[in-house]
Amino acid sequence: MVLYRILLKKSGISITIGSLVLLFLLVYGIQAPQLGFYWDGWMLLRRWEIGGFEQLQDYFTGDRPLLPFSYFLNHTINDNCRVCWHIYTVIIQIMAVGFIYISFISRMYNKSVRSIALYTILIFSVYPAYLMHPTVIALEVLSVGFLLFSISLSLMLISESSTRRWLHQGGWLLSGLLIPFYIGYEQQLGYEPLRLALLGWWIFQQDGWKGYVKRWYRWLFFPLITVGYLYFQIGILAAGQGGHNDPLTHDLHLGGIVTYILQQTWQVLFASWVTPIRIALVDMQQTTDQLILSVILSILATIVVAVGIRLFERHQAYSSAVDHELQPIVVVSLIGVGIAIIFSSLLPVAVFGEEIRFEWFHTTRHFWTSSIGASLIWATLIYIGVRPFGRLYVVAVLILIGSLTQTSVANHFITQWETSRLGFWQITWRSRGWDEGTFVIVTTNYPRQLSQNRVYDHDTLKLIYHPEQYDDLNYYLDEIHTIEGDPGNAYWLDQIRKSA
Repeated sequence: MVLYRILLKKSGISITIGSLVLLFLLVYGIQAPQLGFYWDGWMLLRRWEIGGFEQLQDYFTGDRPLLPFSYFLNHTINDNCRVCWHIYTVIIQIMAVGFIYISFISRMYNKSVRSIALYTILIFSVYPAYLMHPTVIALEVLSVGFLLFSISLSLMLISESSTRRWLHQGGWLLSGLLIPFYIGYEQQLGYEPLRLALLGWWIFQQDGWKGYVKRWYRWLFFPLITVGYLYFQIGILAAGQGGHNDPLTHDLHLGGIVTYILQQTWQVLFASWVTPIRIALVDMQQTTDQLILSVILSILATIVVAVGIRLFERHQAYSSAVDHELQPIVVVSLIGVGIAIIFSSLLPVAVFGEEIRFEWFHTTRHFWTSSIGASLIWATLIYIGVRPFGRLYVVAVLILIGSLTQTSVANHFITQWETSRLGFWQITWRSRGWDEGTFVIVTTNYPRQLSQNRVYDHDTLKLIYHPEQYDDLNYYLDEIHTIEGDPGNAYWLDQIRKSA
């Protein structure tokens, strides 16, 4: 018993990180080798193969000038290795949540806040509002951005904790310089309210209320960098050259923006726990084997989280953290920070007026950052609204729903990858020699938006039977925003041949 207590007291970080690693491996890692390439990932791979960094830079220079560096790193590491991309993404996300836990949560003095933070990380890991985890190339910027944000937070904490002037100032400078590299995808603006909240909690732990006045300049440094870079990116680059954020095509007014944000807040907070799992279990028509696999993985993930939380609570009993009851001001602050994260994440989306629907998986990419705020709100409500013995079960139910949704969505993408490969084999090996002008009727059983593996598009058929028409692929890349222009098709065909 004495040895058990010593192990619990010394291994709090190991318990939590171990639970997170197992959770990610069960929900995202087991199915990774069966997943393929989807969505704009084809186009980015093709650009990388044709011109490397220069092609990526040409694509993003219009309004996201720093994103090519992130993609350059990712492509250099993974190249066109399909499995590598998916495993790499899982590792990146584990590293990100690990950094945040080790840097901040493990050093918080209040046991209640520690527990809420742990619940937040666990719920966010499988939050069912974001349904694009398999699109690892096109949306790799979200995972890498999350990691850069967590590193930035760690540097900020190091600078705050250090008494050495060079380390103190250098840590703050490096922490601030990382902001433009992850804020390039505008919805990640939602990270900054979380940064200010964590900075505030850390200052309060060190110096109490007087610390806010003593270190007032801390509150200005990061917001100034964030606002300044966003103005440069959106107000100067995008306005002057055009880019991924095209000029507004809807009437922009305050009432419309507020209404939009409130509607999407409802979706990310409440509808995400009902609609996606209904789509996953009812509309997607999984095979029996796929459904069994999803259920088994989800149950195992739930068990891992339940055991991890129980061991964490036992560790808390032997830790030196104080056990103060949560004050109303702390509860209001936590919920307020969660709302601020959601609002600031959705504001750029509202300005450009893109509709978000769970049926259109690609639109849920806008819920990545706001899911952090929603997770924080749910974690806080669970902690204050549920008796201690029941918190574990409520969190476990949310993990089960989220895991079942994510694994079912992964099954759907796996089916799409197999359908695309089989389709290619059928029309190249069994139906060769079609003449130009042949009338083709094809029926498909999945929405086209989910993968953009357009094996049946007339444009793809031309690439198969008359590739000489597309010898000038650089010209083809210039047409990426037209109906026929999808350079991913050309690259997709090449990769399918290799995998055959």
